[in-house]
Amino acid sequence: LLHPGQVSFLVIPHDLRMHLRSSSTLLHVCGLLCAQALFCLLSFTGSAAWGQTSAPTVVPEDVRLYAPTPRAGDYFGGALATDDSQVLIGATGPGATFVFDSDFASRQGTVFVFPSERSDAPGAPQMLRPSGVDSKDVFGSAVAVEKGHAIVGAIGTEGPKGEVSRAGAAYAFKRRPDGTWEHVQAIHPPSIAPDGEFGHRIAMDGRKAVITTGTSPSEAFVFERREDSTWEKTGVLRASNGSAEGEYGGDNFGDAVALGGDYIVVGAHREDGPSDRVSNAGAAYVFERHEKGGWEESQILRAHNADAQDYFGTSVALEGEHLLVGADGEDGPTDSKTDSGAVYVFQLGSGGEWEPRQLLRLSDTSRTSVGSSLATDPGRAVVGASYADGPEEGMKRTGIAYVLRRTRAGHWQKEGLLYASNAVRDAKLHEDHTAFHPYFGNTVALSGSLVVVGANGSDVGPTGPAEDVGAVYLYRYKEN
Repeated sequence: LLHPGQVSFLVIPHDLRMHLRSSSTLLHVCGLLCAQALFCLLSFTGSAAWGQTSAPTVVPEDVRLYAPTPRAGDYFGGALATDDSQVLIGATGPGATFVFDSDFASRQGTVFVFPSERSDAPGAPQMLRPSGVDSKDVFGSAVAVEKGHAIVGAIGTEGPKGEVSRAGAAYAFKRRPDGTWEHVQAIHPPSIAPDGEFGHRIAMDGRKAVITTGTSPSEAFVFERREDSTWEKTGVLRASNGSAEGEYGGDNFGDAVALGGDYIVVGAHREDGPSDRVSNAGAAYVFERHEKGGWEESQILRAHNADAQDYFGTSVALEGEHLLVGADGEDGPTDSKTDSGAVYVFQLGSGGEWEPRQLLRLSDTSRTSVGSSLATDPGRAVVGASYADGPEEGMKRTGIAYVLRRTRAGHWQKEGLLYASNAVRDAKLHEDHTAFHPYFGNTVALSGSLVVVGANGSDVGPTGPAEDVGAVYLYRYKEN
């Protein structure tokens, strides 16, 4: 544990002139041009309100975490979840040659549970790995936690009797009063398929959970928690226009998922637009719970300025009546900032439709991948930019994360900029193989005053260099 000093963010006032209060009048008068007016409003709000504001407060981490016995290829921090008192961290190694390898040999995986509060004499973290998990299961590929219950994905798990490779599985845990966790259930995919990779992404809210598959044709399954803490399947979600064709096996429906109240949002960042004419523009599918308790697709959300390789739907996050969608390949207001990335904000309207409200271009630099990850908590959000340069000299492509605050008027503004204090060292270790990076901001989690950021490609281990050992950084903030 390094850098024990407490940190805080400064709140930057939002420029009320950017609210464009006259836009409603303009839309009323120019009804025939409403679509164009909406496009202009979103573009202006995104580029002006965010491109010209003062820089947010830059802060290093409060705590840095590693695996107890870190080794090369751990990819520690590849999955994150927190409930403010504990942090659950997936490490899908050791032994993998690269985080996206299809060869899962020696990737048993582990989830580590750390206390979220800094301690002068921290004990060893609890290790979650049920009996029966073997060397190819990739346990810890996804993790979610909610009010003392957790679900962990293991996308490499074989199907019944070992006859179906990489069918996937998920494991449910319950937290005991002493803070330790017990395994309560192995959740197997409702429909067994070779290379299905069930457990690819997981979201939880209250007594509900959504678990997605990782290969096309992709699906998302809805579960409800029983009184005995086990989970029962109650629904299956599929895209109405889903495709399994393409270079990477289709639309990637299920690569991102968010769950809140009566809504589930599933990202498909390789979806090709309404007429399949905009390659990898991306989409987000909204499913709404109807009166009988089932789920139906109610909307397909796309960027108003959709372009090829924007990857809208890379990440999604729900917070009450606010929905954030990341597009880490978006190229800026004039398409001159390749893969700068952006976040699109939607709000639930009075008629029950999700309506566009804001386009957040948090960076004016190419290849920063803003929106590579997202997390929300009431009134706040954290946005990963896993390829961005850090705020200090020498932090080339080390990654950053932004903390956003939602104003009373419903607009989102920058509050803090997060980076790794050892980013310069990491950048130097990556100079000889620049295709690889620490991926700080590739995963993020947020709960109350705690922000957690993963860097699963970091080469800076606690005792020296170790390729892809991974690290996780904790930040605490307080109101000013």
